[in-house]
Formats: sequence, C-alpha cells, structure tokens
Amino acid sequence: MTGELSVHVNRDGVHAVEVPDSFEAAGSFTLAIVNHGEPIHVHLHLDERLSQVARIEGGNYHVSGDDTRRIVVEVDERALRQWAEGASGGSVRGATGRGQPGEGDAIRGRIKVTSAYGSDEAWTDVDIRPPEASDEDEGVRVDESLGTPPPREEPRAFDDPLQVGAVVAVALALVLAVVAGLLVGDFVVGFGLFVLVLVVFGGLLYSARSDRR
Repeated sequence: MTGELSVHVNRDGVHAVEVPDSFEAAGSFTLAIVNHGEPIHVHLHLDERLSQVARIEGGNYHVSGDDTRRIVVEVDERALRQWAEGASGGSVRGATGRGQPGEGDAIRGRIKVTSAYGSDEAWTDVDIRPPEASDEDEGVRVDESLGTPPPREEPRAFDDPLQVGAVVAVALALVLAVVAGLLVGDFVVGFGLFVLVLVVFGGLLYSARSDRR
C-alpha cells in the first residue's frame, strides 16, 4: 500500500471540505479524513473510471470531533494491469468528460468528497498506476533440485579400495591357512586360522565402511 490522501473538513469553516488538486498512488492507498471541528458525516464517491479498478467499503463515514478516520481504497491490481495493457493513446476522460493527459500506464479518475449530506463537496484527481513487481509479489522461484542431495553413486566392483583390500586379505588369509596347516600338520588348525583372519578383517572392513557414510 502506498501513500495517503488527506481530506480536511471543518478547517476553513463549518462543513468545509478541502482536498488536494491531485494525488498519485501505486496500487491501494489510504484516504484520511481529518476533522478539525464538530462530529460530521462524510461521503466518498469514486467516479466511473476509478470504479473499474478500485473500491471502498460503504461510502458514508462518521468522523468524531477533532479526530481522524482512515479509509482504505482497495485497488484490484489485476484489473488495473489489464486496463493498462488495453489502454491506448495519451488521454482519458474524467468525471467532467474533458480529455485529460494520461500518465503512462496509470488510470486517472476522480474522487468526490461530500460533507454533512451535501453541505459542501470537492473533487480531487487521482492517478493510480500498477505497483512495481518485486520478489515478494512475484515470489522467488527456487530450483527444487537445490534442496535435493545428489544421488549417491555406488562404487563399482574393484573401484572401491576397501573391496580391493578385502580380496587381497582373503587371498592372504587363505595362503596363511595353507602354510600353517602344512607346518603344523593339522588341516583343522589351518582352517581355524583362516576363519579367524576373515572374522577380524570383516570387522575392520565394516567399521571402515561405517566411518565413510
């Protein structure tokens, strides 16, 4: 929401209404009714052109004495952008029907402010343009793949040094078992030594794999 349009009542006289000659906004904005005197009723009216892209709740507002009441003028940004895309030429017509200079992709209309059920009224020209796009409006697009860890490649046969070491250890254990069996003269002892070497190396291999994960 951008900007605030200030309207003063009861400042220059009883029920007197004062508004700026013009006002510019990007998207929705706030209209502040500043009362400088006794409680008063104020009526707001958007002309036909502004009504195409903007709206206000109600229209009749009670403002307490020496108080300020703020009303949100809600702008349909989608309708505003569609209007801007479809607009052509450099002029638009306000409530008076006179051609007025355009402001690029802004739509120009008028707001009428009436006090005390018609005791006084004033018009102000309003230019509304689409708000500039931002990361928050458009949403920051993040590649979903950034949050996904890359697939883990399993090592192929004999690509893993642990696998190569395992093959060498098994062969070495077998050789030691055969040699021990020949030296001792007992095949059972040799086979037992072979199994023991395999168990010990298997434990070391499992531990090494766990540390790598």
